[in-house]
Amino acid sequence: MTRRKEISEKSLELNVCAEFLQYIRSWPGCARALWFGLTQAQERLDGIDEYIRNVGGGTALMLQFKSPWYSSSTSLYKFSINEEQHRAMERLATLRGDSVYYVFPLYNRWSKADSHAPDLAQDTWLVPVSSIPYSTLVGSSPSSNPRHRVDVERSSVGISFTAHSPEVRGNGINAKQFFEQQTFGDQMKSGVSGISADLLREWLSGWVSPDAPIRFKGLNALFVPQS
Repeated sequence: MTRRKEISEKSLELNVCAEFLQYIRSWPGCARALWFGLTQAQERLDGIDEYIRNVGGGTALMLQFKSPWYSSSTSLYKFSINEEQHRAMERLATLRGDSVYYVFPLYNRWSKADSHAPDLAQDTWLVPVSSIPYSTLVGSSPSSNPRHRVDVERSSVGISFTAHSPEVRGNGINAKQFFEQQTFGDQMKSGVSGISADLLREWLSGWVSPDAPIRFKGLNALFVPQS
């Protein structure tokens, strides 16, 4: 029997997002950035939990938080991703490059989180949704079980992940290094692109049945001004 998660996805999201906000406020034009949390009614319409506001226009990164299952291991972390949610996120990623990421905080015990606070970003990792193709994830047809396991292995030099059924392998990006870069422009030059605010609004307003009921727990939009 799988042991219940010791740290909830919401707890990780709240703490890691607070750290991300501090990094974002150091970017040009973002000193007064604030998180805007949507009501449950707004979430049902828009499909996202919260977004960065008070930074003007620009581009957006979409971050889908996941929490690991409890384990005594300090090197292997297990996450679950949802088939339909993944399909919708992949569609969003096609709008503009690698702009949609899973966020995998490697914290499955409070003792580790307590010792790393206030710097959980040091062991939080981003994985582009595009690196786990939906067609590969489900194979020739959707499975009877819409949840798929992603194993994240931690080493001294970073992480590698394996998505099962069938197997897809890749590497992650350290969140602290990602957000510590001096300007979003540097990230853009290094190949990380964002979704324009207009494209994001078009995507959010375009949901019709059967996609409308899809809820993105922990999906966050980071709007940042273009340099």
